[in-house]
This record gives sequence, C-alpha cells and structure tokens, in this order.
Amino acid sequence: MPISFQPLHRHFAAEVRDFDMRQPIDAAVARLFEQAIDRYGILIFPAQLVDDAQQLAFTANFGPPDIGRKKAVKSADGRLPEEMIDLS
Repeated sequence: MPISFQPLHRHFAAEVRDFDMRQPIDAAVARLFEQAIDRYGILIFPAQLVDDAQQLAFTANFGPPDIGRKKAVKSADGRLPEEMIDLS
C-alpha cells in the first residue's frame, strides 16, 4: 500500500500512513516527504517502533542533524555565546 497523508487540521499537520520508518527510503520517497512537510508543516509518524540508529538513518535523508540548543548553548546562564549571535 502506498504512503498516504491524513490531514489532522484544515491548515496544517498530517498523519503519515502505510509507512515503516525502519526501512530505507529512496530519493523519490524522500521527495514525497519533503513535499508533504511543505504542504502540512508537521508530519506525525504514529506507532513507529524504531531505535536511535533507525531514526537517524531515516532523518539523514533530509540533511545533517541539528546540534540542538543544549549543545549550542555553552554558558551557564542559558544565553548563546556572542560568536553565535548574528544581529545583522
């Protein structure tokens, strides 16, 4: 059964159906997800029983991982270091 998207709200968010995140995807399927995220803004992948390696393999299809705020924020007071702030 082909992957489908069930809208969850009339303006944004969709549930991904008939997809197993544990399996590798090709460029065409990656494009399908990119188009869906452009359309819905948020994609929900319910009941995916994946381990960390499987999730990272899936997300690698869409670019490098974001390092996250905890690793980006180095100071104890929670502010970004000056060299990371671009005010231009």
